[in-house]
Formats: sequence, structure tokens, C-alpha cells
Amino acid sequence: KDGLASYELLPPTGPEIAQMIREPAVVAGLRFEESAELGRLDDVLQAAATADPGSLPLLQFVLDALYQASGDRRVLTFAHYRALGGLEGAIARRADEVVDLLAPEIQEALPAVLRALTTASLGDETVTASPALYSEVAGTAARSALVRALIDARLLVSDQDAGGHVFVRVAHEALLRRWPRAGDIVNANRNFLETRERLRADAHRWHLENRNRELLLPSGKRLAEGEELMLSRREEVDDAVLEYIEESLRAHRQKEEKDRQAELALVAAAEEAKRERLEREAERRSLAAAAANRLARRTRNAAVVAIMLALMAGAGALVAFKAREEARGQRDEALRNQFLSLSFLSERSAAAGNTEAAIRLALEALPSKEQPERPYLFEAEAALYKALLAHRQIKILRPGASVAHAAFNPTGDRVVTASYDKTAAVWDIATGTETVILKGHDGAVERAEFSPDGSRILTAARDGTARLWDAVSGEQLYILRPLGNYPTAIFSPDGTRVLTAGENSDATLWDARTGRKVLDVSSDAYTRAAFSSDGHSFATAGKHFVSIWNTADGALTQSIRVTSWPYTLAFSPDGSRMVAGPWGWHSHRDTSSLFDLSKGTEIAKLAGSKSDTQLNGVIFSHGGQRIATVSLDGTARIWDGTLGTLDEVLGQEVSGLKPEIDTDERDVEMNGAFTQDDRFLATASINGPIRIWDAERASLVTTIAGHESLVEHLEFSPVDSNILLTASHDGTARLWDVDGALTTSLSHEYRPTFAVFSPDNVHLLTGGGDSAAHLWDVVSGREIIRLDTHEIIQSASFSPDWRRVATASLEGVVRIFDVATGHETAQFRSDAGLIKIQFGRDGKSLVCAWINGTAQLWDATTGTELAAINTSSNLPQAILSPDGRLILSAREDNVGHLMTTSGVELRALVGHQDRITAGAFNPHGQLVATGSLDHTARIWSTTEGTSVRTLEGHTGAVTVVAFSPDSQSLLTASRDGTARIWSVSGDLEKVLRGHSGALDSAEFSPNGLYVVTASTEDRTVRLWAAQSGRQIAVLGSLHEATFQPGFTRAAFSADGTHVAIISGEQTVSIVRVFQTPKELAEFARRTVPRELTPCERRSFFLPEVPANGTCPG
Repeated sequence: KDGLASYELLPPTGPEIAQMIREPAVVAGLRFEESAELGRLDDVLQAAATADPGSLPLLQFVLDALYQASGDRRVLTFAHYRALGGLEGAIARRADEVVDLLAPEIQEALPAVLRALTTASLGDETVTASPALYSEVAGTAARSALVRALIDARLLVSDQDAGGHVFVRVAHEALLRRWPRAGDIVNANRNFLETRERLRADAHRWHLENRNRELLLPSGKRLAEGEELMLSRREEVDDAVLEYIEESLRAHRQKEEKDRQAELALVAAAEEAKRERLEREAERRSLAAAAANRLARRTRNAAVVAIMLALMAGAGALVAFKAREEARGQRDEALRNQFLSLSFLSERSAAAGNTEAAIRLALEALPSKEQPERPYLFEAEAALYKALLAHRQIKILRPGASVAHAAFNPTGDRVVTASYDKTAAVWDIATGTETVILKGHDGAVERAEFSPDGSRILTAARDGTARLWDAVSGEQLYILRPLGNYPTAIFSPDGTRVLTAGENSDATLWDARTGRKVLDVSSDAYTRAAFSSDGHSFATAGKHFVSIWNTADGALTQSIRVTSWPYTLAFSPDGSRMVAGPWGWHSHRDTSSLFDLSKGTEIAKLAGSKSDTQLNGVIFSHGGQRIATVSLDGTARIWDGTLGTLDEVLGQEVSGLKPEIDTDERDVEMNGAFTQDDRFLATASINGPIRIWDAERASLVTTIAGHESLVEHLEFSPVDSNILLTASHDGTARLWDVDGALTTSLSHEYRPTFAVFSPDNVHLLTGGGDSAAHLWDVVSGREIIRLDTHEIIQSASFSPDWRRVATASLEGVVRIFDVATGHETAQFRSDAGLIKIQFGRDGKSLVCAWINGTAQLWDATTGTELAAINTSSNLPQAILSPDGRLILSAREDNVGHLMTTSGVELRALVGHQDRITAGAFNPHGQLVATGSLDHTARIWSTTEGTSVRTLEGHTGAVTVVAFSPDSQSLLTASRDGTARIWSVSGDLEKVLRGHSGALDSAEFSPNGLYVVTASTEDRTVRLWAAQSGRQIAVLGSLHEATFQPGFTRAAFSADGTHVAIISGEQTVSIVRVFQTPKELAEFARRTVPRELTPCERRSFFLPEVPANGTCPG
């Protein structure tokens, strides 16, 4: 129209949408499920899409997902539709599919892209989609590739304006609302988005007002925010905003310089006045002294002399008393300084990995049963917490020489070690004691392993022999020879055969029961050999070939030519493939290879790290889906176990790395180890700590330090994937608890959204994205029962008697389960999504808060609705009073509302100047506290509805309010990064500073002595002493790990002995905490019962304890 080649395309009508849904389904032979309650699924889809014309992209996503889920039945079902989360939920699944297929470096660009395409509303803190120039969004190669992929998948849309500028925007707001990954990123960057938007508005006004200097950023928090934004994310800030920030900083520096000059002038004037005053004082003192001398010469009578003598005697006594007090004070100060020094040494030892010594040093600085007179020192308590959080060592096994290998027995209660002192030894894990020494070899023992039934031990040594031993008595049963150098000796999977090989020797099969030779396969140089998982075949590796042999008759079934001499061989669990790793020190020139054994061909080459010098270990995962190659530089690579394609790089590879390596270490194998479920991978490096990786998410979970030399071998316990065994050239084998002394990790398939302790403190209920709730034993970390819900769970609650749990989903389904049986006892639903549920005090009722701003009271037994309550979506939950009689809600009018559970409004809480964001009742229900976007918290009387106190001091929105157990204090947490403790009378008692981002959760411990806080932005959970306001410990931190964005939350158990932590990973952590320093010290003494050795005491400048011996030398 108007002479232009354009046409206005109107939104499709309902019938047209129905055609879009039904006709392709007919052609594809699909049909839609029909429900007596809901009707036909295609009608439901049509109604949903017609109600929102902008939802057509969502319709495409949900139809495609329903088709994929239909399988052979060719039926599109309501169950799958609900599991997807309805019309909006499918977009999350599609987005995950698209992003997960991209390379890791492209996936890492997602936060920057989403930040460019979103904006924060300054009025209500909501985040919405906002178009941006393509050139700004796709500013790097990775971001450009990600944007193109999202546009191709119709998750983003590109438009061109009349001026030819290309803009990119989110296809639908549902992408931000319903895609957890996007929601997590947006929430984690909310402060940045709000700050950027606020600065845009300020800069725009400044330009409109002809760059008025009075409109520049004032000194303080706002200017600091601008400077931080400019320095940390300059590429994500508009040029006009950058100019505004730079001009503000320039004005600030000019003002600072002007103030400095004025201050210098004042200082100079003050110094001159001080000099004149001192001169006058000196003159006055001189005149007074002359007068006193004249008086003394005139005073000669006896009375005056007597009085002076008495005064002198009294003064002497006073001086003696003051001397004693001064000596006592000096002694106390010396003790304090000594204990401060011990605390510092403890922290330094913990950082170096010597956590046993760190724990004992911290205990030396705290009161004990033997020395109760020691003063309590906060720094010592903090150092002890830090040491225990880092402590993962369970036992140290000291064979006496470098340990080349170590292995568990099948039941995981014993370990065998192989040492360079020509011996092997068996150890009891529970006690850490050596039960049997296996002596007989004439050379270094390089390998030792238990038979599959645990009754025998097989060793291989540099004396050219392998030997079979009785695992209980240590009796030598048989000698198997000759092997040559670099010996291999392994049991067959059924334990009836032993396979041996070595340089310049045949590969030989032996009868494990009699020690007799069964057959030889001849070659000039076999250095490695391996059995297939079924034991029907075995492989050998020589200079030029990998050969596969039949175990029954020794027939050669396959010969595969290789370009380099393999040092490592491993069959895939199904026996169809094999990996061969290169030879020791020379591996930096070579690659590992994956072979197809049925064809005898190479599938792929598995290249190592970018490091110029490395040692490769190569292993299959237990399920065979993955292969890990482990490199000298401490990095690892994860490959597809079938195709040999690179999936992930674990760690930062450094090109040109050339670490110093001892001659004895040049031919060792750097192996890795998968846990039994293949979720985690442990690796070692030539001169660094052990690293534990999440193999599925390619993220670093933790590091373990303690060994003082090369770790040559590591493996996980066959019965507990949390126990790791390592063998090192420092002369020890060590057992480690991967979680640590204070932490228990609960792994989930998807990110959990909630963690709730049972009222009796025995169980923890978790769950979220995997459509199930999981009940765990708090102490052991064992999963007791899984409660399947078929929907993504948002919230859960225990009944007061802990015998039932209720779960709530975003789809509006509430389910109640019997804890003992796991059976569902009741179910009810709403059309709106559910965000929070809470049992009433009697356990008979259940309060449900819905996304649409309503709440309902239900009979928890029958599922009958008792009352409907109009609340709002301002608060993250409808808050129930401790006695179950009142509900606190908040609406858009900045007013809080106290209501009965039957829906009758009792009081209006009027006073906040902006939206209410947090609320809490005190334990007695007489007071209620609210927090607001107006940066204040208020305390109200529930009986009068009047504001008792207004708490001012935060510089950001108040996100959490919580009363102390005795109702005498209120804890507030804010987006300004601080938590504050106030008296209920309104006095600020303590400010808890330490977080570097907005706080998302905060609460008192049940005894009121401690506070735990959590921040999504800085990704830490911190424990504080409530009385002093000082930080005791960081209980959970992801700073050193590869972080996946997600909410960070923390909560105490009812008895205050544990804290549950939810973070962005697929894990919930339970951390042990203590009610008093005495309990902490007692736990530490049980954890490390040994005392510091005489030599340790000397190295830390502590006096020797004669009863414990002396340090030689």
C-alpha cells in the first residue's frame, strides 16, 4: 500500500490455527489423544495458541516435541504435553537441544548474548526481552555462531529497519520465563542489567540536559557501580553510557584533587597552630618547674617529710599492683599472639594440602580439656573450619618406599600396594593398618591386584616375574616367569586365568589355581596386554601391531598395524572396540587410537593436550560411552566412546608447557579413573593436585592436595564412588573422601530446585528438573526413596510429623506422598503454576501459592479446597504464621495484608514506598517483618497492624527478612551484598560484609548463635557468628570450578547441625556445622585423633611434649 511493496499480514484466526495443527498430523498418520475431562488435545492446543497470537513459534516447538515423544504409538498425548510444561514449556526443551549441540566455547557465549537481548525494569525489577543491533549481540566469533544457531532454530528473530540496520530479538518472552538455563543466567545477572539500565536512563537525561555536570554520577555506590561496569563489561555497554561514566569519573577525580588541596591547606594550618601551642606549653612548664624548685627548698620541716614518706609507700604499693596487672596483660597478649600465629600456620598448611597438621595446629590454639585456661580465639575457630572443609584425607598408608600401584579388593574393605622396595602389602581400610607384607620379589614391584573373588593377589615386578599370593596369610603360592622389563600381569574377569607379558618376552596364559602355563603367544616385544570383559579374548601390544587372541586356544583373530608403540590397551565393555595409548615419555609426539575390532580398522585418533610434553593415560568409562585421555599438564579430554570424536576438554590446556620431570618418572603412566556411574573422572598431574571433574558437564568439581610427589595411579572404591585411592612416589598410598570431612554431596540428573529438611532432622527432600523428589538420609547421604511425579517440581514440604511430603509443580499439580512407603495418597491441581506449598501446623491443611497471585487452603487428606485467598505474586510464597492461623501476602499497592486462612483480611500493613519482596513472622506470631524494594525493612504488630520499627541502612532492595529464635533480633539481607542484624527495638547491631553480590537467602541457626547466607551472584554460602558479625567460614564456593549458572540457596536443619546448599550444579550439598566451638573442636579431634609429631612441633616452633618423644637431629 502507499506505493510500497509491502503487505500487512494479520494473525491467523482460530480455524486457520486448527488447520496448521491438524492437517500435518493427518499427513503424518498421527492422532491426538482425547480426554473425557479436557477434550481433544488438538482443541486444547488451538485454544492456547489462539489466545496469544504471538505464541505461534511456541506451537511449532510443542508440536515437534510431541511428535518426537509419540514413538511408535503415533499418538500425541496429554501426559507428554504436561511434561513439556504446556505451550510455553516446549521452548525450553528446544533451546536446550540447540545449545547442547554446540561446541563448549560457543555455549559459553550464551550469558553475553542474553545480557544483550534483555533489559531490567527499574520500577519493579522485572527482566524483559529487548531488541539489539546484530553487530552488538554477535560481537565475537563464538557469539555470532550462537546467534546464527538460535535464529536458525527460530528461538531468536532478526529484523531489518528502514535504515538497513539489522536487529535481533528473542522470539518469545517464554524463552526467558520457561527456559531454566536462560532464567538462571538472567537472575545471576540481574544486578548488572539493572545497573546498565539505570545508567542508560541517567546518561540519556544527561545528554538531553546539554551534559549538565549536576547530573553526573555522584561519588559513592553509584559511581563505583559505573566504574565497575566500564572496567569489567565495557563491550556490553553503550558508547553514550561509557562517555557518561568517564565524564563522571573525570569530575570525581577533579573534585577529589580539589578536596585534597583544601585538606592539605587545612593540615598545614593545623600543624602551625599545633607548633605554636606546644611552644607556649613548654614555656609554661618551664616556669612551673622553677616555681616548684623554689618551694621545695623552703619546705624542710618534719611533718612534711612524714607525709611525703607515707605517700611514697602508698605509691610503691600501687606501682607493684600495676606491675602485676601489666605482667598479666603482657602474658595474655603474648598468648594471643602465639595463638594467632598458630591460626595463620593452620590456614597456610590447609592451603598446601597438609590438612591433618592444619587441624591439629588450630586445635593447639583453642581451649581443650587438658588446657581449659587457653583464651577463646575467633581466628582459631575460623582456621579450624577452613581446615576441616578442606580435609579429605581418610587414611595414609606408608609402605616405606615409592608406591607404583594400589588396588581395592572387590568388597572395598582392603587395599594392596606395590612398592619400589620389592614388596607389596595388604592394608585394612577401617584401621589403616598393614595386615600382610608380601616379600619375595628381587626387583621393584610395579603392579598388584586382587583376584575377582578377593582370595588371591597377583603381583608383577622388575625381577621378571609375576607371583600369586594368598590374600589373607600372605603365603607365596606360585612364581610365573619370565616376564622381562615393563611387566604386565592381570587376572581374567572370572579369575581362573592370569595373563602376563613384558618386554622381549612372550605373552603367556597361566592357570590361576595351579600356577601352570596354559599357552604362549610368541612375539619379540610385548609390553602390554589386556583381557576383554567376557574373558574370551585377550590383546597384546608390540612395536608395530596390536594383536587379538582367542583365550581358549591362543589363535590369532585380529592383527592391527599401529604407527607408534602402544603403552596402554583397553577393551570397550562390549568388546567391540579397543583404545591403545602411546609409550610413556615419547607420547607428546603421538596420539592414542580407537579401533574397530570386527574390521581391524582405526576409527579415530585421539590427540592429547596442547602441551609439548605429556604422558597419556587412556581409559574407557565403565559403560563404554566415553573415553578419557589424561595428560601430563593435568588436563583431560573426553571422547565419544563409539565414534572417537572430541566431546569435552577438561581444564585449561597450555601450549608450550614443559614441566621438569625426573628420569624415574619418564616411563610412568598417568592414568585417570571414572566413578562406577561414570559421572565423575579423577585425574592426576605431574606436579599439581588431583582433580575431580564432572564428566557430563565438563566442570571442575574439586581439587585434592596432599601428596608430595608424582601420583602414578588412582582408582575409586568399587562400593563407594566417594572414596578415592591414590598411589604416589612420595612413599604413600592415600584414601580420600572426595566430598570432604564436613560435606556430603547428593548427585542429581538435573539441577535441583529445592532442598527441605524433615522436622526430625533425619531426612532431606530434594528434587526439581528430573520430575521426581528424592528422600535422602542426612548422615550417610544414601537415597532412601524416589517419589516420581511426572512433572518438574518447584517446591516441597514435610508435614509436621514428617510422615508425609507434598510436592508442587509449575504445571499446577500437588501430590502428597507417604514417606514410609513412597505411595501417593492424594492429588489435586490448578490451572495456574504453583510456586510454594506449606503444611499447616496441625498437618491437616496445606497452603498453596500460585503464580497467578492466588493462594488456596486445601485439606491435605482429601484434597478438598477449604478456602481461596487473593494474594499476589510479589512475595515468592504465601507466608503462614507459626500457629497456622494467619497468612501474609502483598500486592502491587506496596501494602502488606494479614489474612486468616479462610481468606478474611484482618490488617493492612501500610508504610512501604515500593513493592514488598520479603516477609516473616516471629516464632510467637506476635510480630511480622517485611522487606521492600524501597531498601527498608519494617516490623509490624500482628494484633494492631501498626509499624513498630522501620529499619533503614541497606542501599539495595531487601530480599530476605528472618527473626532470631528468641524473637529479639531481625536478620535482613539485601541486593547491596550485605546482611544486617537488628534488635527488634530498631538498633543496628551488626553488618555482615563479605559477599560480592546480591544475597538470595539468609537465616539464623536454631540456637541463634550463627547465620548462614547465600548469594547467586558471587556463588558462595557463608557462615557467620551472630554476636560478632564476623565470617567464620565459606561453606560452599564455586569460584574455582567451571560454573553453570543457577540459584544458590542455603538452609539450616531444625537442630542446626547441617546446612543444605543448592547451587547451579546438579548437586545438593549437606554441610556439617556446629552449635559451639567446643563441638567443633571435639569433632576435629575425632577426625584427626593423632597429635602433631615431634618433628612437626619443631617445624611450627612449638615446645616438645616429652611423652610423645623427640625429633632426631
